[in-house]
Amino acid sequence: MPLESMTGLSITAGVDQMVALHTSSQDDVLLYIQRGELCPNQDRIGELLGTLIDHFTRVRNAPLPVKVCCSSVQLHMRGKPKSVTLETKAGQAHADFRKNRDGFTLLIPSN
Repeated sequence: MPLESMTGLSITAGVDQMVALHTSSQDDVLLYIQRGELCPNQDRIGELLGTLIDHFTRVRNAPLPVKVCCSSVQLHMRGKPKSVTLETKAGQAHADFRKNRDGFTLLIPSN
């Protein structure tokens, strides 16, 4: 995805590190940044935000619109609006996306 097609991004406020990269084509990209095994408490959202904001400031000479979401992230997939919610689930070994009525649910381990 070329950075020139980005129009903004949405992130979740919690420790889950979910990011939606919004595009001009309304075919957004959803990322879940998993914690590493060596540094499980490392927050990588700040690093991603800093890099993208720096790019927008230097190359585009414009601010990057960032929306911090509490419970769900809104995005477009093939032009259709979708919602992605977060749910912690006991016994969940790895992060996994499940389809629901309004979009998707990101299931993450409860530990």
